[in-house]
Amino acid sequence: MARPSQPSISLPGVAPRRSEGAAEPQTPTPAFPNAPFPDPYIPDPSPFEASELEASVDIPYADAVYLDVSPSELVPPTSAAAVTTSTMNAPPPQWRPFSMLLLCTRLGILGVGLGAIAATSMAGANLDPVLIWRGGRLALGRAILPTDATVTVPELEVMPQETDPEPEPKPILMPTQAIASLQNQFSELAAAQSGLEPGAFFYDLDTGEYVNFNGDRAFSAASTIKVPVLVAFFQALDRGEVQLDELLTMTPDLIGGGSGAMQYQAPGTQFTALETATQTIVISDNTATNMLIHRLGGADVLNAQFQDWGLTETAIRNPLPDLDGTNTTSPQDMVRLLARVERGELLSLRSRDRLFAIMERTKTKTLLPRGLGPGATIAHKTGDIGSSVGDVGAIDLPTGKRYLAAVLVARPHNDSRAQELIRNFSRRAYEHFINAPVGPLVLAEE
Repeated sequence: MARPSQPSISLPGVAPRRSEGAAEPQTPTPAFPNAPFPDPYIPDPSPFEASELEASVDIPYADAVYLDVSPSELVPPTSAAAVTTSTMNAPPPQWRPFSMLLLCTRLGILGVGLGAIAATSMAGANLDPVLIWRGGRLALGRAILPTDATVTVPELEVMPQETDPEPEPKPILMPTQAIASLQNQFSELAAAQSGLEPGAFFYDLDTGEYVNFNGDRAFSAASTIKVPVLVAFFQALDRGEVQLDELLTMTPDLIGGGSGAMQYQAPGTQFTALETATQTIVISDNTATNMLIHRLGGADVLNAQFQDWGLTETAIRNPLPDLDGTNTTSPQDMVRLLARVERGELLSLRSRDRLFAIMERTKTKTLLPRGLGPGATIAHKTGDIGSSVGDVGAIDLPTGKRYLAAVLVARPHNDSRAQELIRNFSRRAYEHFINAPVGPLVLAEE
């Protein structure tokens, strides 16, 4: 008996191959034409397009029994003959007796067909029952496979998984060239005020140009020490170690005299962490600063962080107000810290923006701000004890120029000339930067 030609058998859920010129498959007749709701038809191919997944097995078949079973009644089988009715997302059918009888009859035919095929044996050949998808209809057939025959499915091309590339090192702003003219003006201003010992560091965020006038010398920090404390607070926030709305308790040992209003509240009063951090800067509250230092682990923990940030002269040695001036920093340390914060090295951008927003609210405007012209904005923090006065901040000019400034002055006790010297330094720097061209950033690799 002549063996029939080898058809293409498509796997369930896979687009079948059609020979060139073959007719398009006809839409199958609904399995339940008399049902009170439509029998949905799932076109072939289903979920996958042929371009995405295609596998075809060409084998001869002995015979085939067609089953009027809609594809919507089938779930992709997990074995060669696993067939089940599908669950339809529709209102439950109201079965008519005739429809139920028809269903039972078809299921009986299916069972008989499977049993007959499975029981059939022929010498010299293996007959295996298979489900054949033909012309949009399901058929039961007996595949004639030689004993050494193998069925292969083409390997699917595995697309490489996309992964995030390794982050490239960020460029950093580096000092490029000293501003000699401004350096000379600072020298003249300082020489005219005997007994005052100023230190200053100004830094152009756009070009990297700078002025270093005794900027690496250690000075009594006074309340400028609160800037690195605030940075440490927001860094802890970014790590999830503190929360803005958590409550901090003011205990008697944390109450500091001098500036601030928290000291006048009863011991045991609680403040949110954000309120505490804000008061540390805006009104220079010493009690709030001590509460933050305590919450962040104490002076030793913070000093270690300051060193990690590259602040070689910055250290907390006593609680605020530290009237003896034992807590120290340098103008260069303060500018380095603000530069790293400004470019997002130490803080998330969200925390950076919040920190500068707090610093813009500083109440004391008598030092660096007095040297600025109209339209300039500054986020800064002042410090003032008998032996030292200073101001550090980030300035934005209406031209788009941005620069950092830190001026600290050691002085005879409460000598007011120190404040005037800071204002003069600020004014000369402003006059330079307001007339400086605003060019592209000068970047250097770490």
